[in-house]
Amino acid sequence: MTEDVLVLGATGLVGQRVVRQLVADGRSVLAASRRAVPSNTPPGVRWIRSDATTPGDVAAVPVCSQAISTLPIELTADLAPRLQAQGLERLVAVSSAPAGTHAESEDPTERALADRSLDAEERTLAMGLAATVLRPTVVYGDRGDTEVGRIAEQLQRLRFFPLVGGGRGLRQPVHADDVATAAVRALSAPATVGRRYDVAGSEALTVREMVARIGAANGVRPVFVPVAPGPARRAMGALRRMPRFQPVTPGALHRMDRDLTVDNAPAALDLGFQPRPFEPPDYRVGAEEPAG
Repeated sequence: MTEDVLVLGATGLVGQRVVRQLVADGRSVLAASRRAVPSNTPPGVRWIRSDATTPGDVAAVPVCSQAISTLPIELTADLAPRLQAQGLERLVAVSSAPAGTHAESEDPTERALADRSLDAEERTLAMGLAATVLRPTVVYGDRGDTEVGRIAEQLQRLRFFPLVGGGRGLRQPVHADDVATAAVRALSAPATVGRRYDVAGSEALTVREMVARIGAANGVRPVFVPVAPGPARRAMGALRRMPRFQPVTPGALHRMDRDLTVDNAPAALDLGFQPRPFEPPDYRVGAEEPAG
């Protein structure tokens, strides 16, 4: 085994896959998460319970020269200097494509979030670490709290999906396994140091096509209902009273006819990034858990 790779956010949708891929590559892993240690931890992984927002927990993290962080990029940027002081030299940080695509959003809350994310990316790349930033698009995988999962739940409950405009805006959902692969490869790719890479799925689908495919995977043929922006905003206000749908913002309505595609070419060139087509899981209760 080689030296430990520190994985921050190791129980998250992407983080758990990063851990598995590092182990499959023969790396020893120090996995940090504030959640309970999973029962199916593979050999070669040491777990520590650590809250990245607590200085005492961060100070207790053993020295590692390499790390992959799937934490929110603002938290990664705040945390990295402390880890650097403890010996961190190489960092791969997972941000998100909305840091760029939401910069001109009609929603001021989304614009502010994009500005904070962009600032955090800049801080991460400028602090003297050998750092790489990955920007995935709509990430999906298992039954985690993702946009794809929320759409599947909505379709199962309501059987219809409101479309503002024609839902013609393009999306590129990317599987969490493919994001993890890119992160692990970046760790060993010196050419990626100091750079940002968009990582997206191989298909560009309209919102309508994406929702229809999610429905088909979950036994629902959705009825698409054209909705004017005003009523759609009111309906979304009601939906957001449910905790699971609170991350959905009014800006999502305005984006239904907007293309949010990115360019995978740089990641393909430097990381051999070859994402899969969009294959949404079956999120229904009792359905077999998707393979990781």
